[in-house]
Order: sequence, then C-alpha cells, then structure tokens
Amino acid sequence: MAKKSKRTNRLLTTQSNTPAPAIPFDPNDPKAQALFKIRVKRWLLLALIFAFLPICTLLTRYSMDLTAFAAFGMFVLGHVLYRWMNQSKCPRCGGWFFLKQNPAGELTGSGLSFPPVNQCKSCGQSLLG
Repeated sequence: MAKKSKRTNRLLTTQSNTPAPAIPFDPNDPKAQALFKIRVKRWLLLALIFAFLPICTLLTRYSMDLTAFAAFGMFVLGHVLYRWMNQSKCPRCGGWFFLKQNPAGELTGSGLSFPPVNQCKSCGQSLLG
C-alpha cells in the first residue's frame, strides 16, 4: 500500500501578481532634474574613461601623430568633465555633491573615486532620488 503524501497539489503563492510600485518621476520636479543632470555628468566621465584605451588603440592603426593628438585631447576633455562633474550642487542641501566641506572650510573628498559616489557627501542624498 502506497504511503499518502501530506502535501497538497495546489499551488501556493505568497506574492501577488501586481507589479512592484514604481518610483514616480515627475519631469517638472527641479530636484529630479538636478539629479538627472548629475547622473549625466557622471556617465559622460565614465564613458570617456572606458573609451580612452580603445580609441587610442584604434587610432594607432592610422597615424601615431593622430593618436598622440587624440590622447592629449581626450585627456584635456576628461579633466574638463571631471571639474564640471565635481562642481555639481546637491538639490537637497545646496552643498557640493561629490565634495565635503569640513568645519575649517577645506573641501575634502572628490568625484575621482571609482566609480564616483552615488550619494551626496554632505547630506546623503541618493542619485536615484
């Protein structure tokens, strides 16, 4: 005689079929616009960092002078993007997003951490909203 199983054959679900609530993004919200601009600056800098070596490698096939000129140009562009990114202001506290000011008035930290930070150094505001 076969032993009866204590399990039922019905499917038990603990989660509902409704999707998780999405974070509403209001394009007219100035805080959301400011955070979006900071994210764009951050992604531009990361894209330049990751594209530097492949671009230089590709250009070496054509001309060494062109490669040197492009490498210098990309280095200058990276420096400009880095400075532009570090001058971003936090929409919540109004301080620098990637830099922290100590009581003596000196700026500490930088956006050069890899990858750049996801939170404001002063108030902890997340880049995601």
